[in-house]
Amino acid sequence: MAESKRCVLVYALAPVGTSARKANDLLNEYVADTRRGLPVWHDHFIGAHGGAVVLDVASDEERALDRLAADEADDPRFWWRRRTA
Repeated sequence: MAESKRCVLVYALAPVGTSARKANDLLNEYVADTRRGLPVWHDHFIGAHGGAVVLDVASDEERALDRLAADEADDPRFWWRRRTA
C-alpha cells in the first residue's frame, strides 16, 4: 500500500530582535533540511522577519512536524490554532 502524502504549510516568525539577514538564513536552513519533507515552495516576509514554507510530507519521519506543533506552547500570536464557536 502506498503511503499517504499531504502538504504542510509552515508559517514562521523570527524572535523579536532577529535581523532580516539572520531570519532569512534561518528560514533557508529550515528549507534545506529535507528530513521534514520535500520543500515545494517558500518565501521570505518583509516587515515581520520570517517566512512560509510548503512541504510535501510523505513518511512517518517527515510527519514528526505534527508532533512538534502539538508540543508548542500556547501563544495568542498563533491565530490558526484558535477555536471557533
